[in-house]
Amino acid sequence: MVKEAQLLKGAEIAKQVQEELRAKLNQIKSKHGETPKLTALQVGVPAASEIYVKKQKDMAESLGIQYELIQLDEKTS
Repeated sequence: MVKEAQLLKGAEIAKQVQEELRAKLNQIKSKHGETPKLTALQVGVPAASEIYVKKQKDMAESLGIQYELIQLDEKTS
């Protein structure tokens, strides 16, 4: 028996996940009195990661998460 494909509505699912995550983060803030923080490390400045880093920062901030980007020289090992 072959099942029909189910169309997933990515934007709606993403919105729901973000709302659930925002609620959990608010619980953490209330319980512990601290704001979660995401620290990202970027080695060098590869053009391909610039958009990713910007989206990461925007999403963190929209969820109420502090965001810090540490940029290291490309020769860092």
